[in-house]
Amino acid sequence: QTRRAEETEKLRQGLQNWFQISAQELEQSLAASQPFLAAERRKRLDDLQAVLLDGDVAVHEQFRRVMEVFQVEADYGYTSDVYRDKITIDAQQREVDMLRLGRLSLFFITPDGEQGGIFDPQEKRFVYLPDAMVADLNQARQQINGQTSEALTLLPVGRIQP
Repeated sequence: QTRRAEETEKLRQGLQNWFQISAQELEQSLAASQPFLAAERRKRLDDLQAVLLDGDVAVHEQFRRVMEVFQVEADYGYTSDVYRDKITIDAQQREVDMLRLGRLSLFFITPDGEQGGIFDPQEKRFVYLPDAMVADLNQARQQINGQTSEALTLLPVGRIQP
């Protein structure tokens, strides 16, 4: 019985350490990734940390929560989304529609459809795209929202980081 209890405790401690390492990796991933759904993702990680620090939460529940956060983050890699957000561009805060293409690119377009841009991962800031590309952004926004049928849309997605 004592040996079994010691092994169980050792396993629990190992899992707790893995949970903390996983949470740290998720934090680093959030900091290094494009700033899509930043408040929602930050809250999810803060909630996870609270669960991991709460001694009353069972190990199986902590495991479930860690896996849930990993799953949500993984899902971002193969989905596209349009959502309203506020961004800072050229020292001005603007409300825009964000177009997230997986984890590959993050675009914005003004609600009136007149201006648009992209998040530059090297400079860690949003930049405007040439006016000639705004029509493609509008088309992409409509496609993602299901307002128009899918067609070939050319957007500057950049290079995949090694």
